[in-house]
Order: sequence, then structure tokens, then C-alpha cells
Amino acid sequence: VGQAYKVIVNFKMPESPQNLELGMFMVCAEMRDYDSMLRGHSCRSAMMRYRSPLIRMISTWALSPLYVLGWKEEFQQVPVEIFSRYLEERQHPITDVYVEILSPPIQFYTVTLHIVADFTGLRYIMFNWPVLSAIVAISTNLFFILVVFLLSWYHWSDAKWLHSMQIKYARLTKSLEPGVILSRASSLRDDDDLVAYSDKSDIADVGGDTLSDVDADDLVLVKKSGSGKRESPDALRLRQTKKTTADY
Repeated sequence: VGQAYKVIVNFKMPESPQNLELGMFMVCAEMRDYDSMLRGHSCRSAMMRYRSPLIRMISTWALSPLYVLGWKEEFQQVPVEIFSRYLEERQHPITDVYVEILSPPIQFYTVTLHIVADFTGLRYIMFNWPVLSAIVAISTNLFFILVVFLLSWYHWSDAKWLHSMQIKYARLTKSLEPGVILSRASSLRDDDDLVAYSDKSDIADVGGDTLSDVDADDLVLVKKSGSGKRESPDALRLRQTKKTTADY
């Protein structure tokens, strides 16, 4: 009830001369309820698929061993879709289906009636891929159940393990801090030594007499604390002469 259905009549017809000369034929169907009241009526036309005499001869010669052994027969399956989307009423469910062939005498082996549910959306996926649908649905349910279980356990438990983990992490970070500070201090000292060495090299490159290490250190300190201006070579020589006279 409320589900659309396809009503299909399937003919198994031999490729006899009479059926080939028949051409189109009409098929009608009636849907009746428990009280034999008509609830649906439809008619559709159909015919056998055409094949040229040459194609029929070639296929007959190619499949003749199977025909002789009885493993294959010369017939065609002719499906006729009477209702494409038939909706059954809730108050009047269908109990009987009457099929009528409106044509001259027609030859057939069997006639079967198929009522197929026309699923859409999720029901179509579940009907056509049941295993995949079951795997996805069960996995999703287990995932949400696991999430609810973990949240409930975390909420109702004392959470001592989490507190101990936090304490261990704090101890680990505290033990690593001195090493980090020492490495930073050593890197800063190395940078200062490189700066002082480069300043001494700059002073030694200036022309004139060679300065002692003490004078070079004084000039480096002056350069670091002063205005940043570079002294000329004459000023450096005059400074060295004054210092030598004072020493005497």
C-alpha cells in the first residue's frame, strides 16, 4: 500500500512463420479487488523483434549443434509492461489480475506475469545492494554506539588515568625546560663570539700599525655601545700613540 509497482507480462514465443507474419498484437490487463470491482485497466501493444532472413540463416547454421542436442530453442522473450507505476489503494487491495490478448491466433510457449516493486531512494539501494547496505548500516550503528559508550564512561568514571597522564606530561615538559634554556644560552654566546671576532677582523683590515688584542677589544666595546660610526685610520693611529706615551 502506497508503493508503486510495475506490472509486466512476459511472452515466450517461438520464431514460427505464423508469429513472424503476425506483426503487432495487443495485450490488456485488468486489476480487480476482493469484490471483483475494477480498480485498474491498461492495454499495450507489442511485437517480436525483426531479424532478416540472412541473419536468421547464419544464426541457425552457427547454433545448429545446440539445436540438435536440445540445449537451445528458437524462441524470443517478449516483455510487455502493462502498468509502469501502479499505486494500490489502501481500502481496496488487489486480489485478481486478468490478462487478455487482443489479436489473431498467436503462438507462445509460456506467459508469465511479473509484479515488480518500483523502489526509489534508500529502498532502491537496499534492494539492489543488500550486502553493501548491511555493512554500511551496521558499521554506522556500531560507531555511534562506541561514541556514546566512550562519552558515558568518561562522564561517570573518576578519570584518574587522565589526571595521571596530565601529571606525567607536566613532569616531562619541566624536565626538558633546563636543556632547552642551556641550548639557547649557548647559541647566544656563540653569536656574541662571532660578532666580536668579525669586529676585530674589521679593525685589523684598517691600514696602519697592528693593534693589540686589548685595543681591539676596547674598540669593539666602543663600537657596540657608541653611535655606531666607524673611526678613520688616522684616529686609530692617534689613539694608539697616546696610549703608548701614557705607558712610558
